[in-house]
Order: sequence, then structure tokens, then C-alpha cells
Amino acid sequence: MSDSDLTICISETLPPPPPPIEFWKPSQFIGYQPPKDLVLVGDNHLVRGATCVIGGSPGVGKSRMIPPLAVAGATGKGEWMGLPVHCQFRTLVVQAENGAARMKSELSSLNVPGDLDLDDWLRITPPPLFGLDFASDEFCEFVRDYVCVFEPGLLVVDPWNAVVRKDDIQAFRDALERLHSVLPAEPERRPALAIIHHLRKRKGDPKRGRELLEELSGSYSIGAAARSAFILQAATADQEDDRVVLTCAKNNDGEPGPSTAWHRGGDGFSRCEDFDFDEFFEGSAESRRSISADVMRRALGEGGIRKGEFVSRMKQEGFERSASYGALNRFEQVEEDSKGLVYWKEPSA
Repeated sequence: MSDSDLTICISETLPPPPPPIEFWKPSQFIGYQPPKDLVLVGDNHLVRGATCVIGGSPGVGKSRMIPPLAVAGATGKGEWMGLPVHCQFRTLVVQAENGAARMKSELSSLNVPGDLDLDDWLRITPPPLFGLDFASDEFCEFVRDYVCVFEPGLLVVDPWNAVVRKDDIQAFRDALERLHSVLPAEPERRPALAIIHHLRKRKGDPKRGRELLEELSGSYSIGAAARSAFILQAATADQEDDRVVLTCAKNNDGEPGPSTAWHRGGDGFSRCEDFDFDEFFEGSAESRRSISADVMRRALGEGGIRKGEFVSRMKQEGFERSASYGALNRFEQVEEDSKGLVYWKEPSA
């Protein structure tokens, strides 16, 4: 599909809107035959008309997961992050973070089959001048018209904090309503909606499974509204560690499946086969028992230090790097300043 074919929809050509609500008999539900392209990926992980949230800390690789997903959708086969792809679909990405240079680097390194023209299957916005202004009727109408003509199977909005301006329940609900307003009214034409979102700064013991929904930044509304939710986490706080862990924290219409570990590279993600999930989620029993507050206070010293220096000090105490990084996340007294220095902060009396 060329850009010249993507003409703006004329209202007279659109079908009449459906009724605001319908009432079905049990026999209608029992006899319902879902379209072949209803489920895009996994066990109802990505489904047309349903909302999915992909959460993670800044810089962990959430946005980098999308171009490989678009390629998988364009081929209609294979896997994405370990989940089977069931049909071909187009992907439309409305994003406000990554400029042309970043997108050139990512898209140039994609593993695209030689017989596939990705221009037919993927559209990505450069960051709009005024951001993702879904509060504007004009902005919504423009996106709605493009969705109508390009007919994506997947619409990605990246990031959520560029859409919602206030951190309260009503603002989240209003923003979700505006997002859904750009989707076609007809159920069979509605794409899956994937929202890229940030996590809170983690403190306390690591979360696992459904507990990870609590880590989504801001109102709980975003997690409650999603039918499925993925959380992408760095394996450690070490910037040289390229491993990440993907967990489906919610899947209302299917099995979430196990967490998976990946190496994040310039050309996408590759499986990490020898990952220690027990240590990642819980920390080894030895580490949790031995790294006490006194050990942390002694290693961090009086002033802020770099994480690398902290790990070196902990090594002298007899602790491995992964356990040391885990302790930084586990103790609430550990603070990090704007310069990336970590220090021990005693609670106020």
C-alpha cells in the first residue's frame, strides 16, 4: 500500500455507526465464529479490539520490542518474544520519543525476509511537534482517519505518559476513552491496542507474576483496563548486562505463560537459555540471609558512590555482583541521586 493510496476517508463512504449497545441471546454467543485474524499473537496475548500494556523502566527496551513484532506480523508466522504469531497484520505506531536517527538505526538492523516489503506493513510517526495530543479533537480525527485507511491489526501508542497529563484515575480514564475513540466502530476492523508504559522505581522485595501489575507507574486504571500486560525488566542494574526478562503479568483470556529471558542487542532480542530465574525473582537464600543492613551501610559509606564501586566493595565482603545489585533494589534505605550515585539514607526519627 503506497502513501498515495492512503487518502483521507470521506464520511459519506463510511458505514453507519453501530448501535451504542447490543443484547445477545445465549445461542448467539454459543454460535459465534471468531474471525481468523482475531488473535494476533500468543494465547490471546494480542487480540483485535483488546488493550495490552507493555511496561518497563526507562531504557530497558520496551520500544525496541515493537519493530520485531511488526516484522512478525508482516510475515504472519514464526514467533515474537517466544509467542506464536497466528496471522498477518499491519502495525501502526504513534510514538513521541524516538527521532529519525534512532529509528533509522533500529529499522536498518531488523532481520526482514528478502521478499518482504516492510513499507506495506508498518507506519511509525516521528515525534509530533506538540506530542501525542489525544485531548485534541483535531488530533484524534487525523489519527482516526489514518487508522481507517491503513487498517492496522495493531496500534501501538508509545509512551503512555505522553498521552495522559495528570497522575489521577479520572485523567487515565479520559485518556483511555480518547484512545479508543480513534478505533473503528466495527468490531472486525478494530486493531489490538498496545500501550507502552513506565514502571515505578522498584523498592522492597522483587515482585513476580501478577504482582508486577502493581509496578506500573501512576493509576491502577491502566492495568485494570488491559486484557493483557507484559512487564520487561533488566536482569540486573549493571549497564553492561544486556539480559532482560519478559513476564506476562496478566492475560484475562488465556494462559500468561512463563517468564522468558533475552539478550537485548542492536538487531533485536535473542533467547538467554541459561538464566537463573530463582535468583532473579527471589535472590538466592544465601544472599538474602547474608546481606544485612549493616553490610550495606558499611559498603555504601558516608557519601554517595557509583554502583560499580559499591559492587567492588561488596566483592571484598564476599558477595557476587548479581546479589549486590539485588540488594540495592531490596533495601528501602538505598537512595540514588540525579548523578547516579547511591547512598544509604537512615529513616527520619
